[in-house]
Amino acid sequence: MNPLSNPIRGMACVILSERDGILYRGLILGSKKTIGTFSVYLVDFGVTESAQPSMFFEIPPEFMKKSVFAIRAMLADSEMFDLFDTKRVNEAFDQLVKGKTFTARVSDESTSCPPQKLHLSDTDGHKVKDLLLEFLKSRPTPSIQLTVNSEPQSLPPVPVKPSLRANLKVSYSN
Repeated sequence: MNPLSNPIRGMACVILSERDGILYRGLILGSKKTIGTFSVYLVDFGVTESAQPSMFFEIPPEFMKKSVFAIRAMLADSEMFDLFDTKRVNEAFDQLVKGKTFTARVSDESTSCPPQKLHLSDTDGHKVKDLLLEFLKSRPTPSIQLTVNSEPQSLPPVPVKPSLRANLKVSYSN
């Protein structure tokens, strides 16, 4: 593969991860304040990494023919969890969904900009947000901890149609 000579925002690329030495498909989100580093969205994993320009390579045309394997998403109506400690909600969510299959329906209120809002149901038709709320209420914490969430990153739009249904594996990712 040829090195990417002039990485710019919105450009597709292959990135050699400094973290694990594996090549990933990516989308350059832009340069960071740290001189010489860029944010890149790994389209098949739904995470963002920072990298030096020397780690970017031209993406072969055959790599562009495959659909992305990950989208940024959140539970629809997730505002109800704002009164709970964020770490506790994330741990409970991970415990409830790990290794299970769910049906996802894209909310009618979703836009083309990530994150997509999803209604998740387990194989018995139970809504994940209801299961999560029940789980959190049944295990009270000694005191309520309010957290301030940072602004979500702006990520490239993923074309997902409202009311689309799909079975998927779900995990929590920072």
